[in-house]
Amino acid sequence: MNIFKAFILIFAFLAVSQIYPWNLKKDSNGVKVFTRKVQGFSIEEYRGEVEIQGSLEGLIKLVQDMPACSQWIEYCKEGKLIKKESNFISYTYTETSLPWPMDNRDAVVKNILTLYPGGKGAKIDFTSSPNYIPPVSGIRRIQKIKGFWEFSKLENGNFKVTYQVLSDPENIPAWMVNMGIVDQPYITLKNMKTFIKKDKYR
Repeated sequence: MNIFKAFILIFAFLAVSQIYPWNLKKDSNGVKVFTRKVQGFSIEEYRGEVEIQGSLEGLIKLVQDMPACSQWIEYCKEGKLIKKESNFISYTYTETSLPWPMDNRDAVVKNILTLYPGGKGAKIDFTSSPNYIPPVSGIRRIQKIKGFWEFSKLENGNFKVTYQVLSDPENIPAWMVNMGIVDQPYITLKNMKTFIKKDKYR
């Protein structure tokens, strides 16, 4: 084995060794929530899963309906579309409510929509773009956030919805964030099951 191949194998081993397993933290009302540690982050990553009866178009429309986020996404105080570059790329803004004495957080993210062939599903990846618009007074801008919404069609015609996020709200003790990190995806997906039934998402 030459030195180059040896380096490749060592790098691959280190990369795999830094991937932590998912741990199931909640399984209730058809919603499963997992968390895992991530190398370089004190905040855990979360992943929520739920089966939802609805159309692919409706699910995409719901997630892209930013003004409605406060009605079903847990802790979301406000959401708005900043810019739509195309049918597949957009920039959005959300403000997250936090209890006193902590300042609310906001996030600006770039969203990329990918449609799977044959109507089998879709994925909306989002990553932080904190400098895309100026900061808002009295609100702390989240600098690091990445995640996705994924809709995968099942044999029964329903969709498996996966909601995964890694974020660092900063200046909040990690133990405090991790202690309550399960509630956000759980309540959000539980609300989604009901909210998707509205006529505008059919």
